[in-house]
Amino acid sequence: MKNVNLVLLLFSMSLISSCGLVKEQIISPGRVSKGNLDKHYKAFKKVCDTVNNPTIKEIEMIGHGAGSWRYYPMGINKNGVAYGNGYSNKKTPALGIKKLIDISISINSKMAIELDAHLAHENHLIKSIYPNDGAYILHDEPQWKRKRFTNINALKYLHENSLAVALKHIANKDYYQNCKVYVEIKVPKKYYNSNEKEELLKLCEKLSKELGYYSKTYKRLDGKNWLSITSFSHTALTYFHDSLEPELQKQFDYTLILGYKGFWNSLFASCKGYVPRFNENILNFMIKTEWLNSVWFSAQGIKNYHNEFNKITKSRRTHDSNFKDLIFSFSTYQYSERKMVRKLLRHKNPEYSFGSFMVDVDY
Repeated sequence: MKNVNLVLLLFSMSLISSCGLVKEQIISPGRVSKGNLDKHYKAFKKVCDTVNNPTIKEIEMIGHGAGSWRYYPMGINKNGVAYGNGYSNKKTPALGIKKLIDISISINSKMAIELDAHLAHENHLIKSIYPNDGAYILHDEPQWKRKRFTNINALKYLHENSLAVALKHIANKDYYQNCKVYVEIKVPKKYYNSNEKEELLKLCEKLSKELGYYSKTYKRLDGKNWLSITSFSHTALTYFHDSLEPELQKQFDYTLILGYKGFWNSLFASCKGYVPRFNENILNFMIKTEWLNSVWFSAQGIKNYHNEFNKITKSRRTHDSNFKDLIFSFSTYQYSERKMVRKLLRHKNPEYSFGSFMVDVDY
């Protein structure tokens, strides 16, 4: 038995060390084509309606990676090319972020857009070439010290497809009137160390200034917030919230992304960037933070989510009866549609509610 476990461990680690070589069916088996997106939405809306109390009418669909599994920028290859997912390892060129957003809106004008935000170090070459840039859009954690991140073509792509470029496009096209935008603060592993918290604070302050402009300048006609800040790091969420001017704090929504529980999940969770274990500190943050709106999770990463979320919902109500319940959101792409639906409907008497779900769209 020990030998079997050792073989499984070595196999899993080999997959992690070469994530780009893992076949598409393993990376995102539940991804959906744009032609089947309407059917996919109806299937998971039915799941939400079955779980939820009748007061929750609207169920939001969130497009992971600006709504494009194949062409969203995942990383930079050794030739300095921004690549997306695809059959050829790290060779499917990413499209421009404005084009990706336009395609997603054309598929479904109400599908929310999810974007990843990374900030380069002040002494990096990109900061000397483009000193006025803010955050950059890239899924995986950038290896800023590697040679590929000094390639002029790579730097040009990042500059021309920055977070500011995406948000200006969304604002100028009035897309934000119908769809929400989720900006994930990507936090490298070292910033989870208490000795690095000051540097993380500086990064969150910069991002709050950049995004504060958009929440202040562009308002939805229905009065709803159109910008939500998300992160695996509850510390980053707190730093961002506290860095905003007081009048702007309520003009954002805040979403915590839960990591994982269990040994095997830990092997895969940090494949494309550090993911923290779901622990007591995160649990307390969910219960005691009034301004936290929602929580994203993977049924693969937290298999016993039903009992966890029931306890959290009850504990939050007990902690302060004036707190609003957290709204939970699941991702659909870790399993086939049929298997995911079955997993989400197997639990009885939920105290929690689903408000949205995230999809991988492939076109």
